[in-house]
Amino acid sequence: MASWKANPKNGRKDKKRKKLRLIILGGVLIGLIIVVVRLIMWLYAIPQTHPDINIDKLAGWKNGQVNLYVYPDFFIGIDMEQGEIKYFRTEDAVDPSNALVEAKKLGVLVDGYIIFRSDLNDIDDFVSRVDKSVWGGESVYTNITRKDMFKLWSFVRGSNILQPQNKTALPETSILLERYNVVVNNATNVSGLASDASRWIENIGAVVVDTGNYKQTLQSTKINVYLPEKTQSRTVERLEEIFGVNVDYLGVSDEKPYDIEVAVGEDFTR
Repeated sequence: MASWKANPKNGRKDKKRKKLRLIILGGVLIGLIIVVVRLIMWLYAIPQTHPDINIDKLAGWKNGQVNLYVYPDFFIGIDMEQGEIKYFRTEDAVDPSNALVEAKKLGVLVDGYIIFRSDLNDIDDFVSRVDKSVWGGESVYTNITRKDMFKLWSFVRGSNILQPQNKTALPETSILLERYNVVVNNATNVSGLASDASRWIENIGAVVVDTGNYKQTLQSTKINVYLPEKTQSRTVERLEEIFGVNVDYLGVSDEKPYDIEVAVGEDFTR
């Protein structure tokens, strides 16, 4: 009876085929990884910033409202937490190079911007143009990543668009609900500074209950918060952004008839 013996050549061929399959599989995996990495880089990249607007990249759609300057004359508040869009229009068109100057005159925080290549007609036009820009139908200047533009596109289609504000303000619903009482004191020799600072504070929706003069002059603005330490507060977050300083939590005080005290320093005038 003849015995069967494996052909050494067949064994070598099998090994070569297995090796080839592994090489092909490895190449496919590497290709997929490259595609995924490039896709992530593309999503987190900004399409094109405007050379005349110096605003840092929008750090995602954080909790609370995000305010956008949208060429030519819109200031729009996007509040994904509350599902709201609120806006106002300036009397005249605002050139992109003057957008931050105009926002400062109005006392409005600006977190980001979108500049379409042609003028925006109305708020409904904004919604449709966001749709076009996301899907490549219109290029824009912005400081918003493609990922966050997709999120904006998804949000604006089903959000509640509020009527235009009758003044140049974008009050935030979360700040209105907190209802913290704020006192603003002038800690400089510049007349009217407490009033100017109050306009910024009231425009975000906070309640300014009193203004006056601070007990001493300060180079840097000081914010005292009479709330439990590390209270999660949108009002406090926005005050830190307006004045560019960190607040001091001093705890609840029965002697203070207010929750927050802002002593406006000379840095606010620069």
